[in-house]
Amino acid sequence: MRSLSDLLRETRRRRFVGRGQEITRFEVALAATERTSVLFVHGLAGTGKTWLLDEMAATSAAKAADVAVVRVDVRRSGPTPESVLSAIRDSAGTDLPHPGLRSKPERSSRTVLLVDSYDLVDDDADERLREELATLLPARTVVVIAGRRPPGPRWAADPAWRELLTTIRLGPLSPQDAVAYLAAEQVPEEMRHRFVELSGRQPLALSLLVDASRRNSRSTVEPASLAEFPGVVRELLERVVDTLPSPDHRAALEACAHMRSTTECRLRSALDAKEDVHLLFDWLRTLPFIEEGPSGLQPNPLVRAVVDADLRWRDVEGYAALHRRVRRDAVDRARRSSEAGETRRSIQDAIFAARWHHAVGGHRGPIQHELSHDELRPRDRSALLDMAFQHLGREQTELVAHWVQRRPETVRVFRDAAGDAVGFACVLDLHAVSADDLHRDEGARAMWLEATRSRPPRPGEEVLAWRFLVDRERRLDAESPVLPLAVAWRIERGLRRRCAWELVGFIDEVEAWGPLMKQLDFDDVGATYAAAGREYSVFGRDWRRASLDDWLERTSGGELGRRSPPRSEAVAEEVLSEAQFAEAVRCALRDFHVRERLAGNPLVRTKIVEEVTGEGSPVAAVQALLRSAAEVLRTEPRSEGLFRCVDKAYLRPARTHERAAAELGIPYNTYRRHRDRAVARIAGWMWHHELGGDAPPIRADLS
Repeated sequence: MRSLSDLLRETRRRRFVGRGQEITRFEVALAATERTSVLFVHGLAGTGKTWLLDEMAATSAAKAADVAVVRVDVRRSGPTPESVLSAIRDSAGTDLPHPGLRSKPERSSRTVLLVDSYDLVDDDADERLREELATLLPARTVVVIAGRRPPGPRWAADPAWRELLTTIRLGPLSPQDAVAYLAAEQVPEEMRHRFVELSGRQPLALSLLVDASRRNSRSTVEPASLAEFPGVVRELLERVVDTLPSPDHRAALEACAHMRSTTECRLRSALDAKEDVHLLFDWLRTLPFIEEGPSGLQPNPLVRAVVDADLRWRDVEGYAALHRRVRRDAVDRARRSSEAGETRRSIQDAIFAARWHHAVGGHRGPIQHELSHDELRPRDRSALLDMAFQHLGREQTELVAHWVQRRPETVRVFRDAAGDAVGFACVLDLHAVSADDLHRDEGARAMWLEATRSRPPRPGEEVLAWRFLVDRERRLDAESPVLPLAVAWRIERGLRRRCAWELVGFIDEVEAWGPLMKQLDFDDVGATYAAAGREYSVFGRDWRRASLDDWLERTSGGELGRRSPPRSEAVAEEVLSEAQFAEAVRCALRDFHVRERLAGNPLVRTKIVEEVTGEGSPVAAVQALLRSAAEVLRTEPRSEGLFRCVDKAYLRPARTHERAAAELGIPYNTYRRHRDRAVARIAGWMWHHELGGDAPPIRADLS
C-alpha cells in the first residue's frame, strides 16, 4: 500500500514545472556510468531546490531500476559531519555498495546521493565531509548538493574536486513556466501576469500568492504590490531572510532593499549615520541573496520586494523618512557630478526609488542598462520616420520630418546595446523657433499660445515643449522602457538648464496619462489640438512658481502614495517684467537697512535670490546681491563716481540726500543724476543674472 508520503510526493510532482536544463544536466551525469559527478545546486530560499531534488529522485528511479537513491536533509540530520554521515548510512541501508557499509548480494549498479539544506554546514564541517565522502561513496556516484550558498572556495582549490564539480545556480522560473504553474493551480488568467510580477517568478512566492488569493477569492482587483499580502510577506521573510542580528542590521537591509544599488557611502546617507557603517556593509556582502555588481550591492529582486513591502506596512513614517533620504542623496549626487555617466546613474537611482508609485505603472525595476540616449545621427532619420509612421500616421510623420530637418538638436534618440534607435523624443525650444515653424505645426503653436497667454516668458527665458515621444516596439504607455529613459534625460537636462515653461503635448489619452502627469506635478492647462483624427491635450508646468527642492518634496510625497502638498507660495518665484524688476531694485535700495520692508519686496521671491540664498535668509541675500552689484561699479573704469553716489545714498547713507551730495563735493543735481544711473546699472546687472540662470558671485555672509 502507498504511504501518505508517496501521495504527497506524487502531488508535488504534478505541480512541478520548468527546470528542464537542470534535469537535463542531472540525466547526463546519471548516464555517464564510468565517472563520478557532483552537482552543486544553490539558490535563494523558495526557489524550489527541494522540489528539484524530488524530481531528480523520481528521474533516477525512472531511468534505471538498479539505481540506489540516498536522500539526506541537513535540517533533520544536523550540520555536523558525524550526523550527516550517520544519516547517509541510515538512508542507504543495504543498498549502498561499499565495504564501509552494510551490503547485500544484489548490489545496485549506480548510486545517487541527494543532500538538501547544505548551507547549514560550516566551512570546517564541509572540509571534513568532503574527505569522508571520498572514502565512503563508490566511484560511480552522482552527488547532488543543494543549499542557499554556492560552493566555498576550497571546492575549487582542489583540482580533483574541481574536475568533478558542476555548479548550478537555481534562479527564478521562466515567465512561461511561472504562468504554467498558475494555470495548473487554476488561477484566473487575468491575474496570472500580476502574480508573476509580484512573485519574482520564485516558486515559494507563487505558491503563497495562490493560497492568499484563494482565501480572498472575492477580490477581482489586481494587487498593486506585495504589501497587500502581509501574510505572504511575513512568511517569505521568515523563509528567505534569516534572523537579523540587531536593529541596525535590519535598517541596513531595509536601506539596501530600497536603493537600486548600495555602496558604503550611500548606505551611510540612507541610514543618516554619522558613524562609519563599514561593518554593516561588510555584513550585507555575506548574505546569500545579495549580489556584488559594478555599481554596488543588489538584493535578489524578490528579497528586495519583500523587505521593502514589510517596512512600508510595518512603519509608514520610517519608510517615508528612508525614501526621502535615499532620493535626496541620489539627487544631490546628480547635482554634484561633473561626469555625464555618473549623473545619469544618480538620476536612475532617484527614479528607481519611485518604482512602486501607482502612476509609474509597470515600470517597477531599474532603467534597462542596455538602453542609452544621445543626439540624432544622420543614419537615424529613416528609422525615426518609420517609427513615427507606424504609431502616429502620415500627417504627424511629416511634422517629425520637418523638425528633424529644421531643428535636429531638439531630437533625442534612445538606443539599444547595438546602437540602433528604439525610440526618440522631440523637445522643442519654442522660444527659439520661427513664426513659420509655429504656423506649420498646430501642436507647437497651441503650446506656445498657452505659454504666452498665462504668465508669459520674459526675454531670455526658455520654453520647452515635448512635441513627440515614440517607442519603436509599442504604442507609448507607462510600461514602455522609453518613458523612464526620457524622464531621466529630462531631469539630467533640468539640473543644468532651467526653463520658465515646460509643456507636454503628445498625450491623446488623458485618463491613462493624467495620474503620471499629476505625479510629475504637471497641470492639464486646458489647451488642446487635433492631428490625424486624434485630440491631444497639453500639460504644463511653470518652473518659476516653485523651486526644484519644492518640486522634489511634492513628487516625493506622491511616490509614497500620499496626496501631494499644495504648492508653497512662500517659495514661489516672482515673475516680474524688466520694468517691475527695476522698480523692485530701486525700492530695495531705499529700504536697504529696513529688514521688515525688504522681506516684502518682490525681489525675495525672484530666481536670482533663490539661487544664492541656500540655507540663509532671503533678505540677507537681497542685501548681498545689491552690495555685489555696487562693487561691480567700483571696479569698472569711470564708474567709481557712480559707486560713491549709491554708497552714500543707500548702502552707508548720509542723513539726507542733500548732505550726501555735500559730502561727495558735487552739485545736488549731479548727485541725483549719478545716483539714478547707478541704480539703473545695478538693476541691469541683477536682471542679467535673473534671466541668465547663473548665480552671481556673492561675497557676503547670508546667515
